[in-house]
Amino acid sequence: MEDSENSIHVSPVSFWEISLKCSLGKLELQGATPADIPSFVEKSGWHLVPFQAATASTLHNLPRFPEHKDPFDRMLIWTALRENFTFVSRDGALPLYQELGLRVCG
Repeated sequence: MEDSENSIHVSPVSFWEISLKCSLGKLELQGATPADIPSFVEKSGWHLVPFQAATASTLHNLPRFPEHKDPFDRMLIWTALRENFTFVSRDGALPLYQELGLRVCG
């Protein structure tokens, strides 16, 4: 992410997850609110990935693994696979998806 040659793409699914976790008390942002995140992404020069109906409606094609049930991550993983993006996360379950072609950096 620090290499300016890389193009960084952010999904609105991430904004949704951040907002939900803040409202549930599972995430606390220091000096910002969830509503501030989209402008941060824009100011950073990152690209907003459109949330496509075709991506949402084909999520059922992503295999399920008992070790990984997070619906937000599953949509982000599916988006990364469909768009040929590298997925950046520290989630330990991501290697399960590498056999499907997911490129992971974390």
